[in-house]
Amino acid sequence: MILYKKHFIDIEPSEWSWKNFTPKELACRHCGEFYMDTDVLDRLEVMRENYGDPIVISSGYRCPTHNAKIKGAPLSLHVQGKAVDILLNGKPMETMHKRGLSVGFRGFGFYDEGWIHMDIGRPRTWKGQ
Repeated sequence: MILYKKHFIDIEPSEWSWKNFTPKELACRHCGEFYMDTDVLDRLEVMRENYGDPIVISSGYRCPTHNAKIKGAPLSLHVQGKAVDILLNGKPMETMHKRGLSVGFRGFGFYDEGWIHMDIGRPRTWKGQ
């Protein structure tokens, strides 16, 4: 199910059941639009609860304008609300990969800049630049 609001501030507390995350951190950094698949939110919440470590989202939903501006893939799952980028904050890449797999994320991009991409698309991995 997709949770959509033109701006994240329009999300009512009764609509939000992910206690370890805020709508703002998952909304588009360009315009504040919120469009996320609740399966992604559920998986993030379980991952946070299972492992106890904070999860810092560097990118959740991206509107098409923002995605193009940052040169994201034209068919990016971020634009579909089905992907997040997570800062590693000193955690080993392999640890975060295993944690993501354990909660059902299927697509993983590994980036040397200290973050990992996780999505609920088809199973695949890639090395980012």
